[in-house]
Amino acid sequence: MALSYERKKEVKLARSLFAQKIGVELSNLTQEQKKEALKLFDDSKLNKEKIPTMELTTKQKNNIISNTKRKSLAFFCKESGFKKSMADLSEPEKATFNKKYLSPALQKIAESYDDPNLKAFILNKLTQLSTAKVPSTMKTSPKQYTSDDFEKMDQENRSELINGEIFMMSPASIQHSVTQSNLLKTLSLNYNSVSPKGGEPSGWTFIVEAWTRYDNKSSMVHDIAAFESSGLTIPEKGPLRIRPRWVCEILSPSNWSHDTNTKRFALEEHGIPWYWIVDPIRKGIHVYHLKHSGEHYQIIQAPDENSGSVCLPPFPELEINMKDIFSP
Repeated sequence: MALSYERKKEVKLARSLFAQKIGVELSNLTQEQKKEALKLFDDSKLNKEKIPTMELTTKQKNNIISNTKRKSLAFFCKESGFKKSMADLSEPEKATFNKKYLSPALQKIAESYDDPNLKAFILNKLTQLSTAKVPSTMKTSPKQYTSDDFEKMDQENRSELINGEIFMMSPASIQHSVTQSNLLKTLSLNYNSVSPKGGEPSGWTFIVEAWTRYDNKSSMVHDIAAFESSGLTIPEKGPLRIRPRWVCEILSPSNWSHDTNTKRFALEEHGIPWYWIVDPIRKGIHVYHLKHSGEHYQIIQAPDENSGSVCLPPFPELEINMKDIFSP
């Protein structure tokens, strides 16, 4: 019986991994070794282990993206009741396809492979997908406010101002609060008044629920933000008027799109060099870095709870135990 396209890919990957493991050329594998390679591969799938990968070329990584896009488009067209190619989709349809079909599919691929390089590659593709602004036909036309207007409003209701638009913020979930507390504890223990090595001031001040005014159109609230200690003045009331060097937002189901898209675009525009998105549900951290003003964020690390202890920029001396961050 002829093998399906997917099975052929699995066979090729299984043999390549096995050859790499025992240190022989792929072409020198015996028939018995080829059978053993496939058995080990199938056993790992059966046990729902993460699939290891060999060092993939950029072309191979792009092929994974293309195949995922092709399958997602077929599913989208089937559910939508019409047959179209990407070129035939309207801008709103493309936005819907990217958000509800392609992005979740790529996220699953990234989580299923035990390869940080491939994961980072796919997550950067996800970043590029969400970089396109929402088409004007999908936008509302809310009243525009200034930061001065916003500061005069009742702040009992949690909200923030981004590019003149007010966004209401839902109450934090228990998972969100626990993760925020664990991460802040880790940061505070290591960066209190001195650096982890001792002797010199750490230079960081961490603030929870950091209300920060960026300009007269944006005044945002961050779950945790880090500021340079020198020159930092804490106001008696109202927002901080100094920009953070690092921002951390912790996802909840209600704020996923806001933190990964709306707020990320805004932080890019304001040149914030480091942005962490912490996901308590998937138990992972995406580390975004903005190298130069005017560019887009790039994901440079994406550890999860199985990564053990990791050091994440911009805190190279800080060792974070990923399981501890997400433990109740």
